Amino acid sequence: MRLALVQMDCTPKEEDNLQSALAFLTQAARKNADLVVLPELFNTGYYLGNVARQARNQAGPAVLEAEASRLGVSILAGMPQTNGGKLYNAAHWFAPGQAGRAVYRKNHLFAVGDVREADVFTSGASAKVVQAPFGPFGVQICFDLRYPDAARLLARQGAQLLLYPSAFGAARIHHWRPLLKARAIENQCFVAGCNRVGTDDMKFGGKSTVYGPQGELLGELDGKEEGLLVADLDFRQVQKARSGLKLW
Repeated sequence: MRLALVQMDCTPKEEDNLQSALAFLTQAARKNADLVVLPELFNTGYYLGNVARQARNQAGPAVLEAEASRLGVSILAGMPQTNGGKLYNAAHWFAPGQAGRAVYRKNHLFAVGDVREADVFTSGASAKVVQAPFGPFGVQICFDLRYPDAARLLARQGAQLLLYPSAFGAARIHHWRPLLKARAIENQCFVAGCNRVGTDDMKFGGKSTVYGPQGELLGELDGKEEGLLVADLDFRQVQKARSGLKLW
């Protein structure tokens, strides 16, 4: 399958973010991507003080549902979700011809200095594997990357690809690649981190990255510029890695 990661800057205006994302989605479709990933809270930006207000009236889910069908690509996007009076930092899944749905709510909420997600979001529960036409995958969001047990649970459930839509800060971007690589090696699967660039409540570090099931680097973007990273994944490599070295 062909995976595309969108590394983009985000503004406080959802309309601007959607226009930017749609341009990248069109580019990815032209490159025959099967799945396109957008960063954490891509449509609202990481302006935590404004997320709740924007989440109530966000256009992102309807727009991406339509674009998935129009372009014939699947999309995984980080967006807020309101449910039962609570607000979640969620990952939403859109497949051609299907209704969009939130498939994961961020479990481990980030808290450093004045940036405290728990002041805005409710913590989610354990993730479930998504059964997609191209293969089973699992989703975590940004800070979840630091918790290896969550990734192992998804691998045990059959995930062959772990996806991390993120807004990972530039101050700790030197942790980003080692953590992604470790999750790939530990779980003998493909791992992809889709990070954003730019600045709002903090500065973000980019470096969207894909690793293979042996920890091999398959592609990476830089830490400052917007861009599209495309990588071809052969899930037979997952089975080969897991049958050759049994880790669980």
